[in-house]
Amino acid sequence: MHAQVTSQLIKDEAAIFLGRKPTDEEMEHALPRATKKLRWIIDKDGDPNGVRRQPWYLGKLVEEAIVENAFSEFTMARCLEIQARKEAAATCEI
Repeated sequence: MHAQVTSQLIKDEAAIFLGRKPTDEEMEHALPRATKKLRWIIDKDGDPNGVRRQPWYLGKLVEEAIVENAFSEFTMARCLEIQARKEAAATCEI
């Protein structure tokens, strides 16, 4: 039960930072990345007064992972579009 409550708190915190509710798919992808990043941050810089173990902190890291993933997907789609245009231009199929 505690894990479900904490997971919902993290999702709620991420929603505040995103300005919308993250989808289950986004959470499934972002939460492991955010958790790994949190462990790295705590190992590197510590956890003063337990601030980094609060749900809002992981919620912010989840939000960052969602935004990073969306930007990556956009960038890849744009690269494919540009490549297709170059290939079409090279074969005079514009």
